[in-house]
Amino acid sequence: MLLNITALTFRGEGLGFAAGDRAVGWRVANTVPGDIVEAEPLETERGPRRARLLQVLEPSPDRVASACEQSERCGGCQLRCVSLPRQHAHKMEAWRDTLERLAGIAFAPARVHAAAAQDGARGSAVLQAQGSENSWTLGMRPRGSRVDKSEASLREGSVPSTARESDQGGPAIDLARCPAQTPDVRELIAEVRSRLALLPDTLRSRLGLVRVEGAESLVGGARVVFGVRGEGLSEDERTSLVTAAGEGRSVLWKKMHASQQGFEVGAAPQVLSGSGELWVRGLDGLELRYGAESWIPNSLENARAVGRHLLTVVDELVGPRCAGLVEFGCGVGTHSFELAERAERFVGIDRSRSAIRDAEANAALRQRTGLVFRVGRAERLVRKLASSGVRAELAVMHSMRLPFGWQLIRGLRALGTRFVVHVSPSAMALAKDAADLAREGFVLSRLELLDTMPHTYHCMGVSSFERVT
Repeated sequence: MLLNITALTFRGEGLGFAAGDRAVGWRVANTVPGDIVEAEPLETERGPRRARLLQVLEPSPDRVASACEQSERCGGCQLRCVSLPRQHAHKMEAWRDTLERLAGIAFAPARVHAAAAQDGARGSAVLQAQGSENSWTLGMRPRGSRVDKSEASLREGSVPSTARESDQGGPAIDLARCPAQTPDVRELIAEVRSRLALLPDTLRSRLGLVRVEGAESLVGGARVVFGVRGEGLSEDERTSLVTAAGEGRSVLWKKMHASQQGFEVGAAPQVLSGSGELWVRGLDGLELRYGAESWIPNSLENARAVGRHLLTVVDELVGPRCAGLVEFGCGVGTHSFELAERAERFVGIDRSRSAIRDAEANAALRQRTGLVFRVGRAERLVRKLASSGVRAELAVMHSMRLPFGWQLIRGLRALGTRFVVHVSPSAMALAKDAADLAREGFVLSRLELLDTMPHTYHCMGVSSFERVT
C-alpha cells in the first residue's frame, strides 16, 4: 500500500495515511513527514496499526542518509533518518503537547540545546543474550523482536531462546558497530563478546544480560556487569566470567529474573574482580566515585552538559547564593558540590543508600564539610526536614522517568521553597509534577530541552518554577 507520511509519533515513528483515507493511520518506522512510501501491514495482537517500510518512493526534504548500516532494523535510534532541525522541532512539539494534555499548561519549550555529539558519546551499553539450540549471540534485539516466554524456554539452565528469526527481523544488532557508542566501548563490546563465546555451554546458557560501562574511568579501567540466572556461581564459573571480561576491569554479577527482562529488583551486585568502582571526572575537574551498586549515566559527556546548564539556570534564579537548597535525587553528587557552592545550607536526598555512601565519599575527597546527605524517599523526608528547621529557598528535582508526586510537592510549602528547578528525561514526569506545582502556586517560567541523545526521541528537559501565591 502507498502511504503519505504526515507526522511523527511521540516515539519517532512516521504516521501515514493512504490516499483518500484519513480515518486510519499507520505507524511506519524509519519514515519522515513528507515521505511517500510503499509499506506492508504488520500483524499486531493489540495496539495501533503498524506497517513495514518497503521503499521510499518520494523522499521528504527532511530525510537524510543514515550513518548506521543497521538503522533500518535497530530500534535504538528512531530518528536517524530525520534531519537534526526536524528532530529538534519534533521534540519541542512533543513536550509542548504533553504539557498541555496532562497538565493543562500551554507552554512551549524555548529551544533545544545540542548538548552532545551526534555520535560517539554513549559510554555504556547493555547486550542481551539470544540463542537457540544451534546458535548463540550477544547484542540488542532488533525492532519488533519477540521473546519466547514459554515455561520451557525460561527454566533455569536452558538456553535463552527467542521466537523465529522471521519474527525478530533478523539477527541481533551488533553494538560493536553502533556509531552512537564511544570507540572505547565498541572495542570493549567486541572483545567481551568474543571471549564469552568460549564460555562453557552450561554457564553461557544462564547469561541474560551483559552491561559494559565506564570506558572513561580514570582508575581501574571499565566495568563489566553480568546478569546470570540461578542462585549462585561456582568458583570455576567466577573465574570464567572474570577471564571473559578481560584484564584490569572491575567485574560484577547480578542475579536475574527468569523472565529475561532485566536484573532482579533489589538484588545487590556481587564483585568478582577489582573494586567494582568507577572513578570519573566531575564538573569541578575532580574525581567522582561510582560504587559497585551505583548507576552511572549512559554518557558522562551528557551528564556534564546537563550539569553546566543546570548551574546556569540556578544562577539566573537566585544569583550567587541562596539561603538554602535541597537536591532531590542527588545520586553520587554529580552536581551536588557545585550546587552547594550557591547555597548557605545544602541537603542532598536520594533513595539509593549506595549512592549516598558515594556522595559522602566524594564530599570527603573534596574536603567539603557542612553538606548533608540523607537516604530515603523524598516525599517522606521533606516533612522531617521542615520539622527540624531546614528551609530551602530553592529545590532541585531530578525526576528521572517518574514524577515526584503530590506528597513531595505539597511538602515544599513547609520548606519555604520559592523556586523549583525540575530536571527530567520524561515529558510525562514533568507534566504531572507541573500540574501539582501549579496547585501549590508555582508558575512555570522556563523550559529548555537538551538534546542529550541525538537521533532518538529522548531528550532532557530543564524547567524552572517560581511560587507566586
